[in-house]
Amino acid sequence: MTAIVTEDGQLPLPRELREAGAGWSVRDEVAGSLARMGGAIDARLFARLADPEPDVRAAAALGLAHHGAASATRLLERATSPNPSVRHAVAAALPVAIVNAGLGADEAFALVRGLAHDLDSRVRREAVRALPLLKGAPARAEQRRALLDPDLDVRMAAQLAAGGGP
Repeated sequence: MTAIVTEDGQLPLPRELREAGAGWSVRDEVAGSLARMGGAIDARLFARLADPEPDVRAAAALGLAHHGAASATRLLERATSPNPSVRHAVAAALPVAIVNAGLGADEAFALVRGLAHDLDSRVRREAVRALPLLKGAPARAEQRRALLDPDLDVRMAAQLAAGGGP
């Protein structure tokens, strides 16, 4: 095994995950493993939200989102961070965090809408991917608005979230 995060912040990863590459599924596996480590890992994960490496931030956010209601709720509180990299990590974990935090429809919509209007296009792109979780006319209107975003990646995310291809 290769140590990615142990007691001092490294997690031993099985060979099959190391060989699978750095795609989203590996990140999900790592996040799930972190979530199963218990409450002691939360402080380390929150510290990793400010890591200079985007993949570390994303894995930390996903780990917190998977960890349960309290951790997911605390993660979602970071959606207004002044650091766009932290907001990006939170936005990437939105679908899992919204479900685990048990947010009501209005609260979830307000959170996704706020991030979908972020100045950083990376944050908007990830927030738009969470729109299919939401129901009703306001969510559909937000999706239509995202289809007109000035950033191509945001528009593509909106198109894919709507069930359409490029």
